[in-house]
Amino acid sequence: MAQYQEISHIFSAAGGTTDPKSSDAGSYLLFTEGSRLVSKFWNGQALSGNDTITEGVRPDSVVVYLIKVSTIFCISDQSKLRALYYDEDEDSWLDKDIPSISAHPESQLTAFSIPGKGTYVFLQDPSNNLIYIDVNWESHIIKGTVPITGSPLSAQPSENGPQVFYISSLDGQVHYATQAADNTWSDEIMAKVPIDNPKRLQASLNEKEALEAYVLTKDDELALITSGEEGKLDVLGKVDSDGNLTPSTSAQCGGYYRRRCCCCRRWHCCCW
Repeated sequence: MAQYQEISHIFSAAGGTTDPKSSDAGSYLLFTEGSRLVSKFWNGQALSGNDTITEGVRPDSVVVYLIKVSTIFCISDQSKLRALYYDEDEDSWLDKDIPSISAHPESQLTAFSIPGKGTYVFLQDPSNNLIYIDVNWESHIIKGTVPITGSPLSAQPSENGPQVFYISSLDGQVHYATQAADNTWSDEIMAKVPIDNPKRLQASLNEKEALEAYVLTKDDELALITSGEEGKLDVLGKVDSDGNLTPSTSAQCGGYYRRRCCCCRRWHCCCW
């Protein structure tokens, strides 16, 4: 259950990451307190610290922390994309000079970086289109996608190109769009499992190289969706306001398997 607890705490925050260079077993979690963005450290048992990152962030919004490139992406209280970088001389987080990119008032966001290539950011524009911002800070509508308003988002690199996961308004299921070499996008259903009231989403490949996604609903239920011909959904339990997971009966420990964490990319022994 350790990995499920880790996912639960990251989902209970605005965003989070694990430092791959740190020997500490824990995560840096970001929270919005009103329009203030703060950082806290989760050591696996308790939170510590309360460092202010910046002001002027949209309350209760999702934040992305790419620790390998020392960049934080967030949405401002004016629904504009912001990119922050850590300045060692100033010992503070400062805004990068980026083009003005507007977000839908309910838009979430996600991002990933590819070493030597740059960073890709995904969000919904004011017209509810799913868009991506490429390495040159140019925004593009991902044609063929029809996300729900305020869809939770998750993204990762794939063999073919950038890949983004979202909840489709056509069927309420997790879809993923992948960019091809000619810059066109394909849209596919990850699993034929409708999700009610989704709030957060994190997708990745598991140990068997199959797609899977953790979903947190607005009822604070944590579920795991596995891809396949029909797909499968397992409710893992309920997450309280402190990020603690109370396992469902079906998620009680009865054996062990290995799964790669979609947040820190490490392999864990988990129970089922």
